[in-house]
Amino acid sequence: MTKIFTAAVGFVILLSALFAASARAADEPASLRMTIVVNLGEDLGQNYGSLFEIKNRDGKVVGGAGFEGVYNTTGRGNRRRLQLFVKTPGQPLEYDVKPLPRSTTDAGVYLADFNGRLQAQSASGGKDRRLMAWDDSRWVPDEKHVPFATYVADKVMEVVSPRVLYGGKPILDLTGKDVGIARYYYAGGHLFVRVHGKGVNEIAACPWRPSQSAEIDYQAAPKIPMRMPYEFIYSYGQLGDDVLAATNTGGVYRFNGQEWKCLVEPIADVSYQVYTMITYYDRLLLGQYPTGNLFEYDGQEVRHLQDQPPVMPGVSNAAREAQTTAIYGGDLYVGVWPWAELWRLDSNSHQWKFSRRMFTHPPLTDAQVHPYEKEATQLGHVLNRWGHRITGLIPLGDSLFVSTSSKGSTPYDPSYGFLNEDDKWKEYGRVYQLTLPGQVSLDTEWKAGPITFEITATPDQLTLRQAGGKSQVARITRAMFDALRSGQVIQRSGVFGKFGGQELTVTKNVTE
Repeated sequence: MTKIFTAAVGFVILLSALFAASARAADEPASLRMTIVVNLGEDLGQNYGSLFEIKNRDGKVVGGAGFEGVYNTTGRGNRRRLQLFVKTPGQPLEYDVKPLPRSTTDAGVYLADFNGRLQAQSASGGKDRRLMAWDDSRWVPDEKHVPFATYVADKVMEVVSPRVLYGGKPILDLTGKDVGIARYYYAGGHLFVRVHGKGVNEIAACPWRPSQSAEIDYQAAPKIPMRMPYEFIYSYGQLGDDVLAATNTGGVYRFNGQEWKCLVEPIADVSYQVYTMITYYDRLLLGQYPTGNLFEYDGQEVRHLQDQPPVMPGVSNAAREAQTTAIYGGDLYVGVWPWAELWRLDSNSHQWKFSRRMFTHPPLTDAQVHPYEKEATQLGHVLNRWGHRITGLIPLGDSLFVSTSSKGSTPYDPSYGFLNEDDKWKEYGRVYQLTLPGQVSLDTEWKAGPITFEITATPDQLTLRQAGGKSQVARITRAMFDALRSGQVIQRSGVFGKFGGQELTVTKNVTE
């Protein structure tokens, strides 16, 4: 009898322990952990591209990570900002939109991402042109850096014309040559610069590596003369071993690592301008004026992608300009002049979706090409002076920062009465923070050799951390978490293009 009683008590205790363990497990939320170990290799200016993509059972993309390769009008994007995204295919997107305080009194501003901070500066022609940095609550002057500087390996590269500095020391010095240096780009172990002056307007591909001590021999660099004396570079891009430079008169020039070739000849009296380039899957996309469409370079030729993006209903299809591009939330975004249209290309459906218009005025019309043509003419301004530009698209933290401008960044004047009502003028030169769940990004702290990133996801939160360094957090939905947890990881491919590093290992562990 005692044995039976003892066994019964033991069974009850066992059941209680199992029930307690089950209760604890139910209280502990499911989680996912991923570890990325990547060796980016020697820094030769390459785009680092995609680390991985995650697909569901239907082959739809539900997540991924990589480094954006983009150049928007005034400078190159931060190629060391690692983006991590989760998405639920087919679900409508609802943006949280927050206007930031103004960074300038001018009517336009351009953005950059440097040292993990958002930078803003008015364009040439403005009067309030201080370089400003966002500290999460206000704009503060950035007096330490040259606008649109970039990192190469462990030092800063910047142009102080007619010199290029690396770590504060000149690596290219054309002082005394009566020339200037503009629009630089480092890729494929070459420093690309436009050099201009009396009788000179050329693009040079100067061999250079961060490890070398000798200055660049400019005379020995392969060069291509620009076709027109007033031609200048609007954007650069790269695909494989090819680097492209595009200009304000429609010239598209390619350097293949050894020699230059003009892929698209500029024509003086025909508008054809390329304001932006971005790597997207296996192509290099170019944003063009006057179609407002994207063109693609596949390694052989430049082709027009008709009606991509399309035209917002209610406005003219003339004189359109795809000025800015970005990847955010795993999709491609394009900002289009002259009505500041923000378009999104869904990477699963391959359909263009209209995100929003970045101005609230004037009412849409197709009776004229640009906003406020009549008012501009009456003031003696050029016809399109008060058109609407999207000048910056910067993925930072969990958000996409969007900046606006008139045609130029010249200051607003109260005599422009048609913009006084309801402070309409304040929408020119404004920065907005757009946020969706499922996106987080982190500025990589450079180191030679392997770098480890850690990803943690719960049903409502996504965390990205560099081992031994900083971390960033974003909110996600339960549906996003479930898609991430059950999806299949495919390494070295995705929306950011081909992996451009040296070594990569991605591991995924799920706790139910």
